[in-house]
Order: sequence, then C-alpha cells, then structure tokens
Amino acid sequence: MKIGEIISFLVIAVFVLFPLWLWLSWKLEPSEKLNVFIMDKTYKSSECSDHDAFIWVLNYFKYVNADGEKYNSAKDYFGFSPKENEFQIKDLSAYSNRQIDSLSRQIQLTYYMDTYGVYKKINSNRLQDYSQKIYGGLDVNDLNFLQKMLEQKKTVVAEFNFLAYPTSEDIRIKAEKMFGLKWTGWVGRFFEKLDTIDNSELPEWVIESYKKMHQGS
Repeated sequence: MKIGEIISFLVIAVFVLFPLWLWLSWKLEPSEKLNVFIMDKTYKSSECSDHDAFIWVLNYFKYVNADGEKYNSAKDYFGFSPKENEFQIKDLSAYSNRQIDSLSRQIQLTYYMDTYGVYKKINSNRLQDYSQKIYGGLDVNDLNFLQKMLEQKKTVVAEFNFLAYPTSEDIRIKAEKMFGLKWTGWVGRFFEKLDTIDNSELPEWVIESYKKMHQGS
C-alpha cells in the first residue's frame, strides 16, 4: 500500500471513528440527578413548545429527574397540556402552603418558561392576542413558591413575559419587590417572516392592523 493510500485511509478512519467515539463517550458518561421545576403556561403548536428545547438540553447534559429517568417534554412540566379534544392544566393553584413548602425543598432549579397563556381558538395555529383568556399569568401560589425558592437561595430563571400580560398588576408589583426589579412595560419580538402562510405565529392583531393600514390588502 502506497503512502498516499495509507494517509487517505487514516483520514477516512478518523472522520468515521471520531464521531463514533464522541457518541460512545457521551453514552457512557454517568447521569446526574437534578430536580427541575418547569412552568409553561402557553401552547404554541402540537409540533413544538417552548420547554422542548430546555428539556433537550437537560437530556444532552445527562440530567435526570428525581426518579432517575430522562426528562420527557410531554409530561415533565407544569402548566397547560393540550389533549386531542380537550386540555389539562397542571399548576400550583390548588396546592396548599404545606405542599408548596414541600415542593420547594425538593426542587433544585426553577424555570418559568412562559406565562403568556392560552386564548380562544387554540385549535387554530395563530395566537389570538386580544381574544378571551382561557389560562395564563402568574398567581398567588406561583409567588409563594418562588418566594420559598429564593429564601432557600435556589436558582430561579424566568423569561421576558414573566411580569407582562396577563399577570395582574398587584401580582406583578409583588413579584417586582420580591426580585428587586422594575418592569418598564416594554416588550419586543422579531419575526423573520411576515408572510401569514409561512409564519403561523404572527399575532392576529398585527395582521388586522396591517390590513387597515393598507386598505385590506
């Protein structure tokens, strides 16, 4: 075998075996328990939810739940859970103070992913921003739980609409004092596509406003 052929063989072997070695080393890496509380009160679509990416990260870094199992994006979260012809809400609203206290002692990391909520016409793909609320926003028990997490100096993560609509003003003010911050009311979002066919997440009010500005076209 010539030198050139040997080098080519070695290069091909490296390209084939190196990814395999990385995959095997990842598979053999031991898992670590991390009891995570995920709250997602919003329903985007049956294909993708906000918490899916975070659970992928947990699984990638080999974190497992309190039972030693991989995190499952279909069940390992609190909030709004769509079914075929109905929906299920699993949150802290019915928890007693004792239950919340017990939960806060078990949880190591809390992530309030999305509290925007769900509105009428949830079976359509487009969010109806100004329609009647079905579910959403922070409540008193959310604050109670978060307060206990802070008292225990545990990690709390929240995304941009944590204090925004539909959370009531009194709950928002209490949350601001709790975390030592002040919400100015500004929110923003970038839409890569403004085509209503290609982008199902365009809010209805944006479409209607555009039509009014351009005489319905």
